[in-house]
Amino acid sequence: MLRGSSASPLHSRQSTGSLRSLSFFDGWSDDELEHFARIAGRVSFAAGDVLIREGESGHAFLILVAGEAEVTRDGKSLLRLRAGDHAGELALLDDSPAAASVVARTDGEALSLYQRDFHNLLETIPSLGRRILATLARWFRKIQGFES
Repeated sequence: MLRGSSASPLHSRQSTGSLRSLSFFDGWSDDELEHFARIAGRVSFAAGDVLIREGESGHAFLILVAGEAEVTRDGKSLLRLRAGDHAGELALLDDSPAAASVVARTDGEALSLYQRDFHNLLETIPSLGRRILATLARWFRKIQGFES
């Protein structure tokens, strides 16, 4: 079971250094990291917890801070996630059901961002919203083989 809340802010001074070490945040400025740390929730999970359930909507975009998780589709393993990896990115853009499940393999922690918070972010800090979208676009290009 996920424990935490999107409403509880992270301590930006404490988390900026730890965020900087995560590959998702490569190239982000200190201001961008601090803003993201204030907006994102932090959730803890235990081995075996279902973080995202295939076929369900309403889940959060997750960035693993610690621990490992497994991405599966139709019960088949697709990918192992580690600190700095993310899942549920399309949840920021639409309400479509999740295309895969994400199950914790170990205890750990993740940053979470829900669609409503992302939409609010796009209105209040558009530059940060653009940074998140650019980071995800870079990742999509990389997994499609268009960027090394």
